[in-house]
Amino acid sequence: MDSQPREETRPARPPASAVGLSIVIALCGGMLLVLFGVLAGIWARDAARLDAMIRARAIADAVSRADDSTESGENWIRDVIDSAKTSLPGTTEALVLEGRTFVAHTDHALAGTRLDRKNVEHKRLYDDADELADQLERNIDERKKYPDLEKNPYATAVLESDEHEVYVAAPIIEGKMDVRGIVALKVTPAPVKGGQFALWMSIATAAFIVAAWLMVRMEPRVSQVLVGTMFIAFAGVLVFQQVHEASAGLQGVLTNTGERSRVLWQGAMDSGKALAGFRTPASTGEFLEAINQSEHGDPVPWFERRGERTGASMGGGIPGASELRPGPALEVDGRWAWRGLGVVAALMALYLLLLVTGRTRKIAEVFREHWYAYAYVAPAVIGAVVLVFGPFLFAIGLAFYTRVYNTYEFVGLKNFIEILSNFKVLESRNFYRTLGVTVMWTVINVSLHVSIGLGLAMLLKDKTLKFTPVYRTLLIVPWALPNYITALIWKGMFNKEYGAVNEFLGLLGIEPVSWFTTFWGAFTANLVTNVWLGFPFMMVISLGALQSIPADLYEAADVDGAGRWDKFVRITLPLLKPALFPAIILGIIWTFNNFNIIYLVSAGAPDNKTDILITEAYRWAFEKYQYGYASAYSMIIFLILFSYTYVTNRITKSTEGAYE
Repeated sequence: MDSQPREETRPARPPASAVGLSIVIALCGGMLLVLFGVLAGIWARDAARLDAMIRARAIADAVSRADDSTESGENWIRDVIDSAKTSLPGTTEALVLEGRTFVAHTDHALAGTRLDRKNVEHKRLYDDADELADQLERNIDERKKYPDLEKNPYATAVLESDEHEVYVAAPIIEGKMDVRGIVALKVTPAPVKGGQFALWMSIATAAFIVAAWLMVRMEPRVSQVLVGTMFIAFAGVLVFQQVHEASAGLQGVLTNTGERSRVLWQGAMDSGKALAGFRTPASTGEFLEAINQSEHGDPVPWFERRGERTGASMGGGIPGASELRPGPALEVDGRWAWRGLGVVAALMALYLLLLVTGRTRKIAEVFREHWYAYAYVAPAVIGAVVLVFGPFLFAIGLAFYTRVYNTYEFVGLKNFIEILSNFKVLESRNFYRTLGVTVMWTVINVSLHVSIGLGLAMLLKDKTLKFTPVYRTLLIVPWALPNYITALIWKGMFNKEYGAVNEFLGLLGIEPVSWFTTFWGAFTANLVTNVWLGFPFMMVISLGALQSIPADLYEAADVDGAGRWDKFVRITLPLLKPALFPAIILGIIWTFNNFNIIYLVSAGAPDNKTDILITEAYRWAFEKYQYGYASAYSMIIFLILFSYTYVTNRITKSTEGAYE
């Protein structure tokens, strides 16, 4: 009897949607675990810093009320420092430094001694005291510049921490602008009780992956969408719980350390009788407000009353200080947690949208077929996101903020308006004047780069020229050397006293020129340096393009009786277009943003008149510390170059081939 061949039955493979949903859930769960691993460390650091800050502020406030010009006053300050180590658990070192003298120190051998310049720790204390005095002066200047500010200009401190120790230096302020000294503490942070977010997130991720596989055969696809939606909802609950616990822990630090510091402070006040007629704080909250004030009663931003800012604190109330919460500098920041959850939700929503529209299977098939291509480009994509797009997006956001009293405030378009609405073009730091200098600098440089590079390429293409390889090698040397080394060499060559340029002019009977005291002199020095560095690039590009032009075109032109100029205009230039025009566009962008030459050769001299936009943005950021203003400057530069590139491509069609 003939038997029919049996078809081999194989277990059905799960649909790509189930596999993809499982992968997305695993990736999203992993992202949240990594994010909260980082945030847990940040929140623990914030709690330790808040603890140390309260201690330092309490001691600094007490010491500021003492008269250290008498022996009894100094002894009283030393008693306060001694009690700090016993009354405030975890305080390993406490000191009061005035000028270069330790007024008090937990190491009694150092009390009354001067700083040792050879001691690294002592050098650090001296630098911190100078830094706090400088910050105070800058804050006072900002208060004068912005009279409508409500923040206290005295709000400043030095905070450094690691997993083993927190260091804080707080100023001892007398009068309106006088930093009498500093109180410095070293505190060993108390162990932070870990949350269970990692455990529950891992369990939830595994459970939802299993659920996705179990529902793989269910129809319609809404069942799988339901799994993804429930995963996001459960993750949101876990995020809320973790942020709430972290914020409540920080509020507990505020309460517990505040109470211990109040006891220390109150004991010092009672023994020193420095607050005659001053009402004793009745609670921890009143004490925190007392040490949270400057001489004029202005609140500092370490703590603030609830409701003063949008986005209320995520923790509970503070016993005895129910109206206070940590300020922006020290509050548990749950925004990154919610942003991370938002990213996860966006990824899940994108996948579920593809799932509903039936595209997940097609994407999975394409990925399986070309997985090696994705593997090759993945490092470049990750690098671009981390090193290019991430900082770029951060700079865009920073452009809408301004730095006031060492904190950042949202100002909207104010930075852009201030830059673009200043029409005093005679000022050296005016945007429009600097833009004019930048355009002139770019046009002259690129014109010389192209003309010199193309001219040399035409000469090197001549087959009758001997020793061509030697010339090519020598002419590439300026481009091969690091440009900052070349810039420093040229700067020395333009020196008035011993520079080679003035030595050469002296041989011709010309008096030495002070190149960097006038605009045109400094501009010429920058120009010569950049032309020396820039023409080899254009020469190499032009030479490569010239060698690719078919020789029979020139032979046909010779038959037609065309001259050299006609062949250059009608054959050479059109066929150079695909290579030369993109090189010119790149050259313009590079020259427009050529920071090294301007900064290293002329340094903007004289009086910042030879600065271009990029060096001006640098000065706003790293010399004036106006990072928001500098970011706005950078965004304007980007928009200028983007517009130029877009318009140039549309007009010249430089990305098209020569025969299109």
